[in-house]
Amino acid sequence: MDMFSDAGVLGIFCIFAILLIKEVLPLIARKPKENKVLEINAIEHTLRKINECVNKVPELERMLRDVSFKMSKSLDMHEKYDSDGRPIWYIKEELEENIKMQRELLNRQNVVLDKIATAIEGQTQLIEKMLESK
Repeated sequence: MDMFSDAGVLGIFCIFAILLIKEVLPLIARKPKENKVLEINAIEHTLRKINECVNKVPELERMLRDVSFKMSKSLDMHEKYDSDGRPIWYIKEELEENIKMQRELLNRQNVVLDKIATAIEGQTQLIEKMLESK
């Protein structure tokens, strides 16, 4: 069975080779010299373009490394969360510090307002006692 399968593959290959030679060789032999010059110019132009592309490969590799580095840096930044589960990149550190300062100021204002309210209450009671004693 192997002999027939190898022979079949070999036969198909030989038929393909014969057809290729029969059809392609006459086309190559018939081409006038002008067409060959045009083909050579086209091939040279194509080779120049390929060389230009090859020369750009190092620059493209550098650019891809830069993009890859920036993407991994961005991914690292987006994977960090604060204690509340919010992404750290979402809130600027300055904004968070400003919010903490505002909270402290509000607490101080509440303390001062409590003291003022206590002082006013004390003054009101004192005035009421003074009016009662007259």
